[in-house]
Amino acid sequence: MIIAFGIWTIAAFVFAGIGISAGKSKKPVGFFTTVEPPKVTDVKKYNHAVSLLWIVVALIFEAMGFPFLFLKQNSPFVFLIVFGVVALVIGMMIAYLRIEEKYAEKKLITNDDGIGEDGLIRLGQVLFPKPLGINQIWNMNFPGCPLTECKGLLRARKDGNVIIPSPEWKSSVMHVPSVDAQ
Repeated sequence: MIIAFGIWTIAAFVFAGIGISAGKSKKPVGFFTTVEPPKVTDVKKYNHAVSLLWIVVALIFEAMGFPFLFLKQNSPFVFLIVFGVVALVIGMMIAYLRIEEKYAEKKLITNDDGIGEDGLIRLGQVLFPKPLGINQIWNMNFPGCPLTECKGLLRARKDGNVIIPSPEWKSSVMHVPSVDAQ
């Protein structure tokens, strides 16, 4: 089983190498195969976070391989290691999606998306595509300027989040997921 541990260690070094390469990259690094890297607000911080993710996964992966040094050939314990790797990969994907959400550029909804007095219904359909639930309130605010002067809205990726206004856009949108009936 020493050969198995050697192969395992090579795989861990490959993961660490991907992490080091990601940390040195000047462009946003990809994560999923055949998927373009996201447009991010801070390339250096995004790449550092992805790099750290790969290196931490490499260390955990290597630690998970240590039992190979003590197992006998065809040990059923190998299945536990395999299931651990599956859990590690799922955890890695979840961690990456959180990194992507943190650093990805927010989508800008512009006048072409229906902002203006004649386009409020279309804008509502873009921002709030789901029907209202029981005890749910959706609110859209345009403080400090006439609607016709609104240049756009910053839209978050995740439903249920407050969409943070940008002062230069003079607009905000807030989605309140639910309000308890009194």
